[in-house]
Amino acid sequence: MQSVCRAEGDALYEIETPNRKKPSDKPMRLMLHINKQRVKLVKPGGVFLSATLVKGQYKDKVAVQADRRDDRRLLLTLGGVNTLDVTLPTPRTRDTVVQTIRRLAHAAQQQQR
Repeated sequence: MQSVCRAEGDALYEIETPNRKKPSDKPMRLMLHINKQRVKLVKPGGVFLSATLVKGQYKDKVAVQADRRDDRRLLLTLGGVNTLDVTLPTPRTRDTVVQTIRRLAHAAQQQQR
């Protein structure tokens, strides 16, 4: 797994999520794309075949919660409806993602006031 910073304020993280269709199968590998406007989960499929699975803007309800039992997992809630269980490669990466999303969501809420 890897993380990539593309442009200023843009970051991509390779993550794993449990397979919803068949829980017994191995986890799905997805890309978590974080920028100043939104958070989205993308299923990689090459340059032109990638598909956005879920996305949420910070002005909507975006929440992130670190799992206390596993230091690599977090719960990501997008739009107040879609809750995703996400596993990141290292505890440090998880903490970075949690703090980044929380700060960007807080900044977006301050701009709305």
